[in-house]
Amino acid sequence: MKLPNKKIKIISSIPGRIRLKIEGASKYEKLGYKVVCLFQDLRGIENISFNNTTGNILVLYNNKYLNEGEIIKQIEGFDFSKCLDIFSWPREESIIRIIFKSLNPFCLGRKKYPNKIYKNEYVLSKTLIKLGFLLGTALFLFTSYSMNILSIGILAYPGILFAIASVAYYYAAESFKYHSIFIKKSENIGLLGKTTDVFIQDQILLQEEKVNNIAKEKDLSRMYLQKLITLGKVKNPISSEGQTIIQELRKYGILNITLCTGKKDALTEYIAYYFGLDHIDQLNDQESYITKEQHQKVKLLICHQDFIAYRKKISGDVMMNIETKSSKKVIQGDINLLQKDIIKLPQILRFSGNTDELITRTQVRAVTINVIALFLTMIRQIHPFTAIGIYGINMLAQLIILQNNIHQGKGVLYNAYK
Repeated sequence: MKLPNKKIKIISSIPGRIRLKIEGASKYEKLGYKVVCLFQDLRGIENISFNNTTGNILVLYNNKYLNEGEIIKQIEGFDFSKCLDIFSWPREESIIRIIFKSLNPFCLGRKKYPNKIYKNEYVLSKTLIKLGFLLGTALFLFTSYSMNILSIGILAYPGILFAIASVAYYYAAESFKYHSIFIKKSENIGLLGKTTDVFIQDQILLQEEKVNNIAKEKDLSRMYLQKLITLGKVKNPISSEGQTIIQELRKYGILNITLCTGKKDALTEYIAYYFGLDHIDQLNDQESYITKEQHQKVKLLICHQDFIAYRKKISGDVMMNIETKSSKKVIQGDINLLQKDIIKLPQILRFSGNTDELITRTQVRAVTINVIALFLTMIRQIHPFTAIGIYGINMLAQLIILQNNIHQGKGVLYNAYK
């Protein structure tokens, strides 16, 4: 798919910054995001953002490598068939099926929703059901509005809470996909937003593999390796991306960071020393921390595909698989992205946390409206069909607001670190 028939209009342009408008981008949102996706691979691009309302694309670039004419030429020659096709992944459920599942009492009664992800929803559900039971009992004892008991049961049904959370995770997963970040199950975003401990494979933080091999070939202690690096005889194996990731994770508030390795050596010890990490977790070790179940913590493991073999042994809640190059294969981890996009890790966690906050605010609004309707049933007769209408309109309105808020909040994914 090329852009020979699409008009590209330059709205403003100065060296290092150009704002473009592509015909049809405001109507066909995926077109704009595909341009963003493909631009991220170009040398010299520092940041790029797409406004789906106006269809404008803002590009910040290094004019040593690119200029206005070259950018236009690149857009016209983009092959969109190569974008958003890095992995093969299972299709998500549709929004309609997600909503129907949340309204199915058998799904809630049998706890089909993972407790660690939907813990708040289960707590709120119990409170809402208790309130409905108390109001229903009072209505039965002191009034003649017997029909209202059924209306109270409808308005107190907690399915709306699970619908809001599930749909929010679906929309967030779709937003990630436009940035070449693929989520196996959208509800894993709920765990990302609650992450307390991060376990990161040592290779993720290193520069090119040939540099790592030089350090590994020598029988060195950590102290001697540190000395060689200080004297400039061995290049510092830590990548600039690795430094940024650890720094931004700590800024985000994640202080429990553990280095993971298949085999502990001087290089691994140097990485831990460099970043001030107290623990090195060797997955072959039976005392490995990540293999121990921790119900009160949410553990995120960031690793290459070679660590996937440890999946059954690891009790980590979420596994992020980092691929070194593009390849059409079935996704291996819960979250999957390319090595070049690992710099987005802090933004991924931040966006997931923001999504959880949006869910909470939306649920509070939805429950408030339903509770008001519940109390109205105590003073006037409300037919069950009216209660269903109130419930349905409330849920629909909250989901529309939620979709808009998630769409506005995904701008955090565009903030690139240089």
